[in-house]
Amino acid sequence: MTRTRIGWSGWGCTDDITAQSYSRQLTAALLLTISNLFFIPPIIIAVRRLYITEASVFLFTMFFSTFYHACDQPGVSVMCIMDYDTLQFCDFLGSVSSIWVTVLCMARITDKLKHMLFMLGCLLIAMSMQLDRRGLWNMLGPILCAVLVMVTTWSW
Repeated sequence: MTRTRIGWSGWGCTDDITAQSYSRQLTAALLLTISNLFFIPPIIIAVRRLYITEASVFLFTMFFSTFYHACDQPGVSVMCIMDYDTLQFCDFLGSVSSIWVTVLCMARITDKLKHMLFMLGCLLIAMSMQLDRRGLWNMLGPILCAVLVMVTTWSW
């Protein structure tokens, strides 16, 4: 079965009972990719308030998530700008890094410490993603650490 005949079944791929039309495939791809435009308002707000590091992380996430989902589609609506595995790694890295950066921004810490934690966290996230990209602790670990820092600074 080729990628262009998604949903076709049978010995010769001639049974079209579950087949998806081109317009349905294109609509699914567009909904997944265009939804990443919701990153634009936070990016604009971050740039206006001179949070350039945070805006850069959100832009990275938006870019790679858009093209990862465009490449991840079945059928004829596939658009890959680079290797699929690279896009997946960058999408997962950007997603977890965005959460890490956002929660640390809510903590009451100095800018120097915040930027040091940004870099340290993103480095550790990238290293752990090299081992197991889909692991539960790759997402849960940074979130719990960032929430712990935030709650500690708020209560202090």
